[in-house]
Amino acid sequence: MQFRCFMRLVVVCLLAFLYAPSAFAQAAPSDAPDPAASEETAEQPPAVATPSTESVEPADTTRTLSFFLLGNLDGRLVDIDCRREAPVDDKGLHYARQAALYNRLVTEAKTTAEKPIALNLGDSTFPGALARYLLTSAEGAVDFAATLDQIPYTAHALGDAELGMERAQLLNFIEGATPPKLPLQAANIMCNEEGGAEAICEAVGTGPNRKPWQVVERDGLKLGVVTAIDPDVTKSIAKERAAGLDFADPKEVLPKVIEKLEQQAGVDMVVVLYHMTGDASKDDAIELASTVRGIDVLFTNRLMHSPKNPEDTATNGHVVAPVTGTYIVGANTAHTSAVTVDLNLERAAEDEPWRAVSIDSRTRQTAPLEPDAQTAKMLRDLAGLYCEDWSKPINPRLALVHPFSDEDLKTFILNVMRFSTDAEVALVNEQTFVQTDVFPIEKELSLADIFTFVPYNNKLVTVEVPGSLLAELGKRLDGPLVAAGLTKKGDKVLVNGRPIQTGRSYRVATHAFLATGGDDILPQDKIEDLRVFDPAWSDEPPTIGTLVAEVVRTADLPDDAETVDQLDPEASFPDLYRKFLWTYTGAINASFNKVSVDNPVGADGEPSYDQSQLNVNSTTQINLEGNGEVKANSRNHGWENRLLVQYAQARVAPDPNGPLADDFEETKDLIRLRSTYQYAGFRANAGGEWYVPMPFAEMQLESEFSKPKERDWHKVELTGIGGAKFQLFEPLEIKLGANARRDINQPDGETTYGLNAGYTFNRTDLIDLLGKPIQFESELEYFYNDIGASNIQELRNTNRLYFAVIDQLFFTTTFQAFLYRTDEVGEFGSNTELTVGLNYLWDETVQSF
Repeated sequence: MQFRCFMRLVVVCLLAFLYAPSAFAQAAPSDAPDPAASEETAEQPPAVATPSTESVEPADTTRTLSFFLLGNLDGRLVDIDCRREAPVDDKGLHYARQAALYNRLVTEAKTTAEKPIALNLGDSTFPGALARYLLTSAEGAVDFAATLDQIPYTAHALGDAELGMERAQLLNFIEGATPPKLPLQAANIMCNEEGGAEAICEAVGTGPNRKPWQVVERDGLKLGVVTAIDPDVTKSIAKERAAGLDFADPKEVLPKVIEKLEQQAGVDMVVVLYHMTGDASKDDAIELASTVRGIDVLFTNRLMHSPKNPEDTATNGHVVAPVTGTYIVGANTAHTSAVTVDLNLERAAEDEPWRAVSIDSRTRQTAPLEPDAQTAKMLRDLAGLYCEDWSKPINPRLALVHPFSDEDLKTFILNVMRFSTDAEVALVNEQTFVQTDVFPIEKELSLADIFTFVPYNNKLVTVEVPGSLLAELGKRLDGPLVAAGLTKKGDKVLVNGRPIQTGRSYRVATHAFLATGGDDILPQDKIEDLRVFDPAWSDEPPTIGTLVAEVVRTADLPDDAETVDQLDPEASFPDLYRKFLWTYTGAINASFNKVSVDNPVGADGEPSYDQSQLNVNSTTQINLEGNGEVKANSRNHGWENRLLVQYAQARVAPDPNGPLADDFEETKDLIRLRSTYQYAGFRANAGGEWYVPMPFAEMQLESEFSKPKERDWHKVELTGIGGAKFQLFEPLEIKLGANARRDINQPDGETTYGLNAGYTFNRTDLIDLLGKPIQFESELEYFYNDIGASNIQELRNTNRLYFAVIDQLFFTTTFQAFLYRTDEVGEFGSNTELTVGLNYLWDETVQSF
């Protein structure tokens, strides 16, 4: 066995020795002439075949496609500072640097097949200042599109920045995109029956007889490019901006488009651009690529946070979709970078389909590059027009009281919003404002300052917001929300310096995006009375930026502001905490009680049954209570007026089995009018500390509809009280003071003097029951008069629970107590009453401006 193995090894070595020279000669190139080839008569070994010297074309089984991707430019093609002699410096020529990178890649390409395919993932327009300026006119839109076309895109996705523009500006952009052949795409945008959006569908290829794709060829390989937009884009744009449009599910649209691309256009590969919005973009992209077959590579403007994997926050890079193996590449380049992609393809044979086998995606920073000269010239020329039109002071006579920071301008804009609409609060999302390099603004405001800072064309609206919801929104002021008139102090939320009242509604100025459900900040089932601000000076409802510019131009500021000849973020507007907040309240309580008893009488003339329920007198009782209140409160002053009317009558049977009495008798008769003034300035200056007193003066008048039989005069009692109140906490307030009382109709009546104490627990929510609050209020007042003589003591107390039945109708339970004592009698007289009934409450709150 060992001998046979040894012999096999010897034979292998001999064969290798014999054939090695010819093999080496064939493999190694040499410039030396072949001696055998120069001797025509030389005999060739018959057993060895001479290899062919004819060239053989290599099989076309591998390719590399190159892509150049931009996404989320946000209109920031160039940084402009009109305060400089040269508004644009080289550092700010962002798009010219991106164009320079593209041109360099084109130059470096050795063949047409290697030339990169340029694709734009959308959001090229807003909120950049130059784009905002250019898209206000048709001519400017042409210039803007021509500038974008300095990079010759095969496809440009339509994103939420484009759809979020005013419809007129979007149509300008679409019209401007036509001459330089800027190919806009969105295969899942459809026009609905509402109409008015046909030009958009025509532009993106979903109109009649249009194709929502582009085909590009590289060395015989056909590549189909189609775009889809995330349907959730509707959450990030105002509803009126999407009027006439439907956003179909890409998972339903793309398979049909891909099938047509393959059958009608004969493409070899399919690229999908997916414009996305929201933090879950990575998961959404993977779901789409895993569901739709036939996508070779998917490019998206976002490849960001994944709720499933919170630690995964990569902006760009690539992932592979499960099931389909589709490559997904993120290209959130903004204005400072670009993403380049090399997609490597293979096929088994020339008649077999291509497939992507590997990918190389890289994010390239463009800041170090020299700007492309032609693009830079275009940007500088457009910047010159921008500065010429928008950098001049809107009102040269209205200077800034001090240089404005971004927070100053933000506060000024919010105050313009609320004082233009008589709203107590202005509330917007933080993204309403765009941070720029124009701050501080030194002298006057210009259109450039305003429209750069608030570039979105949002309309100003007002809505009625429940106090309970506003309190919750106030807790988010450190995060996504900013406001004027709404502040957070510790764990308290204040409206113009006052504790928020959860039981009332507030008029809030905001923009249409939030008011119609944008960012899920204002729940649509909780806000009411949406009104679009539509002033007489404008042909149509103005945007917030346009309103601010008009206010500055006309100096239309409140006359009673602290500063009227200069612009101040706060002092150009009145402090609403120092203005009266008027509250009007009306309530009616009613209850009816009827007891009927029929206890058969026996032969002895006595009731037959001894059950307690059958041994009471029949009764009919009617109780009515009316309460009207007018309050006016400001930072330093408070004025409260309250009218209470109580009246009740009853008919009672003289004996358990007898009929009811013919006449009703009064069981309650009270008219009380109270007017109170308090000074709250000391407490306000001390930061609202509970121990700082609020001096008050009060006048009470108490009377009746009819005098009782036991008294000869009609009661008209006047009481004057002076003292101090203490707000222990919201809603509990106590008071201590001195009083003087006299019944002015009492014969020989005298004024008595004494002490007064009491508390007020304002109506507040206790708990929720069946989704509705149970509310409670309580009041107690105690008088101690003619001290040392008659020692008159009087205490009155009212406690009431409310449960909402519908809207302003409440089920109520009321307990009232009245105690009275003098030394002449020596013991307390009392009246206590427990009433169950219905309460109709009406209230209205009006802020003085």
